[in-house]
Amino acid sequence: MFYVGIDWADTQHRVSIIDSQGVEKANFSVPHTREGLECLKEKLQDTLQNYRLYQQRKRRRRQCLQPGRETGYHLLLEKGSKRQS
Repeated sequence: MFYVGIDWADTQHRVSIIDSQGVEKANFSVPHTREGLECLKEKLQDTLQNYRLYQQRKRRRRQCLQPGRETGYHLLLEKGSKRQS
């Protein structure tokens, strides 16, 4: 989840985006023009898209590292180590 704060003014708008932990993800200004508001929309969409990509990568990493799942790592240990009895 993100929180967006916009300081709306006559000539330009200051924007701050933070995540649910309070970490600032973006801080920028846009002019009070059609192009400036389009830029604001694009930056908000980019922030959301980057977050979605991050979440997808995070889920994939978790799936790869689930306990009990067969991975090449276990095979490497079995082939590369000598077992002592």
